[in-house]
Amino acid sequence: KYVKQTQKALEKLKTVDVRMFAPTHGLIWRQHPEHIANLYDRWSRLDGDRGVVIVYGSMYGRTERMAEYIARELILAGIRHVKVYDASKTHLSYILSDIWKYRGLIIGSPAYNNGLFPTVEALTNKLEQLHIKNRLLSLFGTATWSGGGVKNLIRFAEASGLELISPPHEAKYRALEKDYEICRDIAERMASRVMNDKFKMK
Repeated sequence: KYVKQTQKALEKLKTVDVRMFAPTHGLIWRQHPEHIANLYDRWSRLDGDRGVVIVYGSMYGRTERMAEYIARELILAGIRHVKVYDASKTHLSYILSDIWKYRGLIIGSPAYNNGLFPTVEALTNKLEQLHIKNRLLSLFGTATWSGGGVKNLIRFAEASGLELISPPHEAKYRALEKDYEICRDIAERMASRVMNDKFKMK
């Protein structure tokens, strides 16, 4: 959220002999100030490491199976760092930490009362509040009847300004072979972009 302010502050520090970093929130760094400055520079540029975070919600295991399939395909495509999170079982702080760290983000949700699964909705709301940028985004999910999960994920994508790198996909009832083929395409597109893109802060 405050990345631009951090970059401006770091620019001013280039002419200063910094011996200590004492952030408002966090540890006081008394040694290796150059290293600490480089870390803050990297974090605030939001470049991201070459890895992918998959976050999903699942009521009956259908969305979970799609998430696991995408994860396997990412690994087969050469992505070494793939983190998979069930949003109902992992605290949001751990998920956000890895989203901050890695370039790729794939979110999956079943339809829940014509909307997002609650823990996935909590994640997307938090990401909007934090104004996360420079992340490659893909979306998937499952639905019965009229759906609503993926539709609301698309609204999140539009509001966040993150780049959708593949068409969002919603499997009806449960994923069939044709749906898994699309999941493979999602993984392959993400792997290609994560490995080859050079990000610049927007």
